[in-house]
Amino acid sequence: MYKISKDSLQAVLIEYRRKRLHLFLILFLSYVGFYFCRVDLLAALPLIEEGFHYSKTQTGVILSSYFIVYSAGKIINGLLGSRIGGKALLLIGIGGSVICNTIFGFGKGLPFFITTWSANAFFQSMGWLAIMSIMSHWYISTETGRAVGIISLSYLLGDFAARLSAGMIIGRDGAQWSEPFWIHAGIFAVIGSLAWALIRPVPENIGLPDVNTYGKSLGMGPEKTAETPRSEQNEVPSDRSNKWLFTMLSNKYFWLACLIYLGLSVIRYIFWSWSIVFLRETGMATASAVVFSSVFPILGSFGAIFAGWVSDRMNARRGPILATMASCMVLSIYIFSKIPIDQPLFLIITLAIIGFTLIGPYSLLAGAMAIDFGSKYSASAAAGIIDGVGAVGAALSGVGMGFLIDKHGWNGAFMIVIAIAFATAALCFSLWNLKPLSECAQRSS
Repeated sequence: MYKISKDSLQAVLIEYRRKRLHLFLILFLSYVGFYFCRVDLLAALPLIEEGFHYSKTQTGVILSSYFIVYSAGKIINGLLGSRIGGKALLLIGIGGSVICNTIFGFGKGLPFFITTWSANAFFQSMGWLAIMSIMSHWYISTETGRAVGIISLSYLLGDFAARLSAGMIIGRDGAQWSEPFWIHAGIFAVIGSLAWALIRPVPENIGLPDVNTYGKSLGMGPEKTAETPRSEQNEVPSDRSNKWLFTMLSNKYFWLACLIYLGLSVIRYIFWSWSIVFLRETGMATASAVVFSSVFPILGSFGAIFAGWVSDRMNARRGPILATMASCMVLSIYIFSKIPIDQPLFLIITLAIIGFTLIGPYSLLAGAMAIDFGSKYSASAAAGIIDGVGAVGAALSGVGMGFLIDKHGWNGAFMIVIAIAFATAALCFSLWNLKPLSECAQRSS
């Protein structure tokens, strides 16, 4: 194990944090890029509906197929990430998504769209898992809430930037629905080149102490900084990963977190997938609907930071902030469903509030809590399983919401959404008194 002398302690810590900041910035940019090759479909969806004469149920099939593969990909790639490492997983995901988006722009029919976008889903599922795997090697538990909360801005800022970019592309006179896919693929390819050149996934590889030694030097993160048991000192990393994975999977709180994430994912992806279509049907132009829908991820970014910061201040207790924000989410969705469609300003403001109260607990579960459960040995597996379960909910948000809108209109569909939100918030209260999750992960259910 790396030893830090008292004389060199300050210099090592400064260098550790400097390198960690560099890593954080390139990881942040990388995940922004993933959204450029994900959101372009949402922006193009109204034009695809018109150009190919599809119903909302048909376009919903494209969305649901994406999330079905995304769900399976999260689980498969979460386990794969524990074997090949975060950087390799990240670069494979970037390269595959660039290729799929480029091909999608040449599409002519529903089967082609479904197949190509489903392939994109598999590569897209690698991104967040890779980032959680890399971050687990650089942050101790009392830092992960804030760190993951801030890096969650990457998918929220990426969502906003991609919507804004796609809206500008589609809003031009004579623009074709395929243009965002080709332009965004080019942007993501450049980001991937930077990631390949700059990411250093493990501190030990560049002469810095591992995260355990770093935490011990600060007197923080007891669960991550404890000495490795003698029985494990001669084990290879994969053995420790398997042991931790078994411990995690036998913990009842882990599966309860997965169930809550399932409900939050249904709601998040309903608003993420359909808000542009909804705003457009209030009378907005397509480009305006794309841009104004971005208030959802913008306020969501503040919710993610708020949830992570507060839970860290509570010594890594995530339950109280999870339950409180989820309860506010239910009220926000109810208010949104009652606002007349001729009041677009109030709809946009309420959509922003939903983003804040929904994305806060959503990012907490997918990020800090995944690392709490998985540790540095199985963080990508924990994130993969949690996110994989959530992607099942996301799949329901596509064709399921499209079917409800076609059959019962927006009002009928929103009643179902409110019921799901209420049940999810109620489950969050069962985690109210949960102690630091890393401790729970060390106990069997």
